[in-house]
Amino acid sequence: MTLQQYLQEDGTGTFRNFRVPDLVPGSGDDIELLLVLESPHVDELRTGRPLAGDAGQRALAFLSPTGKPQAALGPYLALLHANSDFRIGIINVSPVPLQSAAFARHRLPPVLVQSDWELLEMVRSHRASTIANLPTRTARNANTILLPGLQARLDGVNLSSNATVFIAGNFVHRTWESLASPPKRVMLPIPHPSNGWWTRTKVQKNLDHLAELKSQFARLTS
Repeated sequence: MTLQQYLQEDGTGTFRNFRVPDLVPGSGDDIELLLVLESPHVDELRTGRPLAGDAGQRALAFLSPTGKPQAALGPYLALLHANSDFRIGIINVSPVPLQSAAFARHRLPPVLVQSDWELLEMVRSHRASTIANLPTRTARNANTILLPGLQARLDGVNLSSNATVFIAGNFVHRTWESLASPPKRVMLPIPHPSNGWWTRTKVQKNLDHLAELKSQFARLTS
């Protein structure tokens, strides 16, 4: 039950201190570009912002015209939100970390057994394209537990009629495809920005989607 409670944490439960909120407007404002990512890590826990660490720095470096930003993408967008510009948002499939390494600097990490972390790593990193294709029942159950929370958070945001949703990484795409009612907007799969995937030549099939992301980001932040 503990793992289920952890994955279902909504900010009011036992694991609320490990939950990183999405970067979306409270209500009323339309999002034109939505990035859907995996889960928080070390720097996200420290700052309380998604994409606040190395992956966020790489993402903003890719999207920035100069390629030399002074911040990570999450904190950069948080500043835009603070100035009432909510057109770009970030949602994590899991608002709590899926890797035990995320708690390397944490004095009191969540009380999960090693087998739980191994299970979450399988769910996070497996190349299965659908939840049904995950290799074990427990892995399928764990991935499925994340669906209601993600659906509820998506239902709580306003996407403009011409919004584009960028789905970053295989785990995110797999989970998105399993939602009961995903937003009916243009959805473009892209790699996760960690480890420089947005600039690696191995992602040739995603180059047009990444170019579209870069173009839309420039339009909304110029």
